[in-house]
Amino acid sequence: MTALTALLESAETWWTTGPGAPGSSVIRYGRTGRTFHLSALLGLAGVRDLDQGRKDIQQTAPHTFYDGGGVGDLWRRWAPFGMAWGLAPDHGRQALTAAGVIDPESIYTAAIALPGLVDDDMSRAAAPIVRQCILSQSTALRGDTFDLVVKMDALAISASWPKSKSERRRAIRSAFRTLVEDHSAAGIKVAAVLATAEEAQQAKRAASQSTRRKAEQEQALKAGADPVGQAFSVLAKWLADGMPEAHLPTPLPAIGKGKTKQTATRRNVLVNLAKLAPAAVDKLDKAAEREAV
Repeated sequence: MTALTALLESAETWWTTGPGAPGSSVIRYGRTGRTFHLSALLGLAGVRDLDQGRKDIQQTAPHTFYDGGGVGDLWRRWAPFGMAWGLAPDHGRQALTAAGVIDPESIYTAAIALPGLVDDDMSRAAAPIVRQCILSQSTALRGDTFDLVVKMDALAISASWPKSKSERRRAIRSAFRTLVEDHSAAGIKVAAVLATAEEAQQAKRAASQSTRRKAEQEQALKAGADPVGQAFSVLAKWLADGMPEAHLPTPLPAIGKGKTKQTATRRNVLVNLAKLAPAAVDKLDKAAEREAV
């Protein structure tokens, strides 16, 4: 396989002295295509570590790297697809001419042939899966990873996804993992690693969210907020709307104290309101009468 340095020098020469007029490849293809192109060079050189490859490109061909949009989020989202393309057994022979000069057009063609993965949610879900396949110990899986990318792209276009943003993202990740699981025994291992990582990430997000909500609540109390009043105004709206959901709105205080303390449910909240409402209304009326005297 051609050395990465030689490929990058060829790319640098093409980028600076090749077609640069309006309508040329440099102008015609956007930063996504160029990021795909650069990471494909890593795959052609047999590189498997995208982070190390990014550093090598910065050192060897900084003009190519920065013009390619290789810094930041775009690199993390699109570089795995390009590397998967470069690692595919057939593409290495197609991408280099007999003289060893790169043919960027073929790589660009592969980049723009993935319209389904242009979607932000799709690319964010697919990229870590593809990265994990590339890092696997299975040569067969690495060689077939770009075929999996093409299947992800087709699935992204053809499937019906939930309208809720969080549910849509969860469904996309699950569907893409299933494609990898169905590929081979190596794919099952990769999917298991990804599922474990996702569970850990969800637990981390839940803990962070809980901490943030607690801090927000403390700040609101210091500012003079009435959490019980807020909770019951939410409850009043929920009742007025006909109780459309199967769960209670939040925040709602727990019912009772000590051993009798209960988690709020639709039924026991309404039962307790029915018991407490007459006495509470009477108390408010008497207080109003005293103030009027």
